[in-house]
Amino acid sequence: MRARGPEQVLTYFSRYARKVAISNSRVRSYDGETVEFHWRDRADGNRRKLRRLGGATFTRLFLQHVLPRRFVRIRHYGLLANRSAQSFARSRDLLARNETAPPAPQLPPAGETRAEATLRLFGKNPLLCPACRRGRLVALAVASACGKVRWLGTPFPTPKPTAVVSAPARAPT
Repeated sequence: MRARGPEQVLTYFSRYARKVAISNSRVRSYDGETVEFHWRDRADGNRRKLRRLGGATFTRLFLQHVLPRRFVRIRHYGLLANRSAQSFARSRDLLARNETAPPAPQLPPAGETRAEATLRLFGKNPLLCPACRRGRLVALAVASACGKVRWLGTPFPTPKPTAVVSAPARAPT
């Protein structure tokens, strides 16, 4: 049997108490109407202070830190993650130096195709088969994201239709 009333609310909040906004050790007391908890005042030299709020106000402030389902906190990923603090500092140093600007892009030669440009810039021939790297890749159709297929034609010559000769009909026996 599931808990109802205040027990259900407490069970719901306890799932998030250690993960998101406030740890159990910071909640000092709850008397049924007010919640008393410790917090750090960064404007006052990061001093630890005690604060008392009404249950509804505490709940409203707490729920601002609970993410919707399937959302993640950004600070745990990418450049803002704790594990990438060193690389983030190095990135800032490199950006602050700005020793040399990257070379200006060169204009492509007149009449250069996309395949030739890809070969010149990346050293890979886009016309080669991606599987064997020997045969020529020939696009027969292009499929769009919505599922429509646009046929480009066939690179192979289409056989000319030949006359169909039918066999003489047999006489019923």
